[in-house]
Amino acid sequence: CGVAGLQVIRSMRARGFNVTAFDKADDIGGLWRENYDGFSLQVGKQFFEFPDFEMTEAEWQELVAGPKVQAYIKRFASEFGLNDFVQLNAGVKHVTSNADGTWTFHTEAGQEHTFDYCIVSTGMYSSIPFVPSADGKDTFRGPVIHSSQFLDAQAAKDKRVLVVGGGKSATDCSTIAANASAKSVTMVQRNAHWPTPLYIAWFIPFQHVFLSRLGQALVEAKVGVYPG
Repeated sequence: CGVAGLQVIRSMRARGFNVTAFDKADDIGGLWRENYDGFSLQVGKQFFEFPDFEMTEAEWQELVAGPKVQAYIKRFASEFGLNDFVQLNAGVKHVTSNADGTWTFHTEAGQEHTFDYCIVSTGMYSSIPFVPSADGKDTFRGPVIHSSQFLDAQAAKDKRVLVVGGGKSATDCSTIAANASAKSVTMVQRNAHWPTPLYIAWFIPFQHVFLSRLGQALVEAKVGVYPG
């Protein structure tokens, strides 16, 4: 029952289907329900709105903090009556494909529900958090956590912090740890790449350059018309 699941409920209901959605969490929202300390959108709010539902929780071009996005998602679900078709705290243990073409859902609570169609909307971040193995990890004296468990930035205060990875969550966690008065923050990544700054030359919002018709024209001149 994240963004994709809620969209599926609304779309199917609009076409006259009976829909039931299962989610093992205690609230809707998917990854926006809970994530690492300080998580937010990496684009302006206008690029993360449902097409016909404005995000009034934020200002134009605001890089919206996670809790605001969650509030927006919950308001969307309430506005279109989607909560009536959601079962929370209902983790699906496994799904059985039946001989007659139906599907039986077996929940962690021991219940069984049979449907004519099965849609999986678990998202790209639904797998078990991956913490790679490394020599010395078992004898390392400090805590070793995945970014999804970095829920309180104050845990980094006065500590030397090592962040393994160079993606958005790694950059976010590094910045948040530094702002929380970590003694030092070091990022280690396998392949170096240039991140996009929020402000170019500390003045021009990056989205004015990259997320514009000018930016699109520059990309097309280099690699061809999207999505080619």
